[in-house]
Amino acid sequence: MEDFTIGRSENNNYVINDASVSSHHAKISIGEDFNTFTFNDLNSTNGSKINGQSVLIKKINKKSQIQLGNMLIDTDDFFNKLKAYILKDRTDFTIEFKVLEEVEKKYVKQKHRVNKFFKIKSGFIRGVITIGLLLFIMKSEILDSVESSRIYLMIGVGTIGGIISTASVSEKRVKHKLDDLYIDYTLEFNCPKCSFDLSSKSWRFWKSKNNCPRCKCKWV
Repeated sequence: MEDFTIGRSENNNYVINDASVSSHHAKISIGEDFNTFTFNDLNSTNGSKINGQSVLIKKINKKSQIQLGNMLIDTDDFFNKLKAYILKDRTDFTIEFKVLEEVEKKYVKQKHRVNKFFKIKSGFIRGVITIGLLLFIMKSEILDSVESSRIYLMIGVGTIGGIISTASVSEKRVKHKLDDLYIDYTLEFNCPKCSFDLSSKSWRFWKSKNNCPRCKCKWV
């Protein structure tokens, strides 16, 4: 991929309208992984600084503070335009698509863990209440009269109601947790080029399609 150029001239990929910036001030060399970036000063008049240090060549990332001449670059804007430049001409996203398999596995694992925890917790609570109720019956004589039987019935109904109520509250918490996990999943599980949402189908399904249905970039 060709370098990403920076300077005052309009034919640069990133134009900076400032007198202290040279017409063709610097360029960014893009690594084969498309995530490694090397800043190169092009013998500019007023020089370049990365994190306050004068440089000619320097690896940079989204946390780097880049200054050309007297102009401090807006890092977010700069890397957004660099990303757009990289995505514009790329068609092969095999590496990024492979990462989505791990994203899916992580989501499935987390969802299974939440459901399993709910079943264990819910079963434990119901078991404790049921055993407690049985022990109470065994050690009491409340069934010796009709009036006592009514008391027992009231206790039983109240206990069952408590179990149902506890389960209902737990189910709501689990649902909210699963919803949060799914939201995070949909933000990550999408086309690496156009961000098309892929969460409606499995990674295996999309692999069989070979490319994105929207932008047609290659996955396999």
